[in-house]
Amino acid sequence: MKALLTVHEVAEVLQINPETVRVMARRGDLASVRVGRGRTAAYRFTEAAVEAYLASHQTAPAA
Repeated sequence: MKALLTVHEVAEVLQINPETVRVMARRGDLASVRVGRGRTAAYRFTEAAVEAYLASHQTAPAA
């Protein structure tokens, strides 16, 4: 089983704020897994989910 990425690791890869990663997970824009219970639950992400997000948000290359 591959390791899951934390919010901070995904934020570093995408070069965005960790809170933005949390918002994307809550909205369902970025597939995630919730680990834990209640308010202390944390989001975790697979590398495949991050790669899929990047692939779905690519722009067309300039001609």
